[in-house]
Amino acid sequence: MSRFYWFSMIVLRRMLRWIFRRRVEGTEHIPPGGALLVSNHISFYDPEFICAVMVGRDVCWLGKKELFDIPVLGPVLTWLRTIPISQQGADFKAMREALRRMARGNIIGIFPEGGRTAPGEVRPVQHGVAVLAHKAQVPVLPVGISGTRPLFTWCGWVPIPNQVVIRFGPTIAPPPTGRLTDADREEFTQRIMAAVRGLARADEVGRGV
Repeated sequence: MSRFYWFSMIVLRRMLRWIFRRRVEGTEHIPPGGALLVSNHISFYDPEFICAVMVGRDVCWLGKKELFDIPVLGPVLTWLRTIPISQQGADFKAMREALRRMARGNIIGIFPEGGRTAPGEVRPVQHGVAVLAHKAQVPVLPVGISGTRPLFTWCGWVPIPNQVVIRFGPTIAPPPTGRLTDADREEFTQRIMAAVRGLARADEVGRGV
């Protein structure tokens, strides 16, 4: 990873510790090699804060292609080695790049619900997570995050002293090699999301966690 990445993580770590009273659980579950990180997604800050608490490991996220067209944000995503992915059908180029990086020992991060969700909202889940885990034959690391919605008020400049909680769960073995049926994809995807939602719990605003 670039110096920009590591400097950003140091800044975010300080913010989590001094402003948002972060609580991190289950870091012992983070595998040493390639893996597929799967998380819920409630705020723009989720991927950054998850990366910040994974000391010694970097995460390459799959991000919507449209985000790369936004001024300032696009170059930042590129510096952070985010993989652009189209949500209009299967994006085989993005999948191949994710597989290549996991084979090299990187962790790839993905939000299977395809975007941010409001507290209590459940979106249809994309099955790409099952396909990626099956093809890469890497463990799936479920992550639940709460307390990142909202974090700032008054035009995004004044921090709200929420407690940010990030929980890593035990890894889930990928589907065995061989043909992956539709039923296999559905079952594996639902098993992962059950783990993620259990880790996130219902208190998305971080109160009473």
